[in-house]
Amino acid sequence: QVQVNNNRFNPDGFWSVNGLRDLNPRQKATVKELWIYRNDKAKQLDRPPFKVFDDRTLIELAVVAPQYIEELPDIHGMSGGQIRRYGRQILKAIRDAENAPVPKKPRSNHSRPPDEVNSRFEKLRNWRKDRARHRGVESDVILSRDTLWELAWHNPQNDDQLSQIKTMGPWRRETYGDEILLLLRNHST
Repeated sequence: QVQVNNNRFNPDGFWSVNGLRDLNPRQKATVKELWIYRNDKAKQLDRPPFKVFDDRTLIELAVVAPQYIEELPDIHGMSGGQIRRYGRQILKAIRDAENAPVPKKPRSNHSRPPDEVNSRFEKLRNWRKDRARHRGVESDVILSRDTLWELAWHNPQNDDQLSQIKTMGPWRRETYGDEILLLLRNHST
């Protein structure tokens, strides 16, 4: 079972979606509307947001901005089931974004993470990308970005410390724990 960490939804979290930088302001407003819709739907269904639709689909929906249900099958990752379940709400979110204010990137009130944290994050991110490629899945299926940051900050060195990373869940700890610990131990030296 996948552990869903829905207790701290950040409506500005969409700024971290891969590919967002390349979009125009109106498309960014669309991503924000879809981001909020996807999270609300995921919470309702008690599943991770990427199970509703993934970030690549989010970006493509914003770029194409379909107006009709008939256009949705051409969007990457939109299956017939997803279109039946979410199609109308997706189109409504896209329409709502047309009149929504253009989002402004929030100023970070905390400074950059220390170099060693950034370095661990990059190492973990590369490991996750490699893992996802081998399994043929999106990177978020392996570990969420939030979990990577939590691992990078806390730098667990043994199973007890790793079990403190609540966003991982028992299955991921069992499946990837040894690899992650090895990677972090080798990084520390």
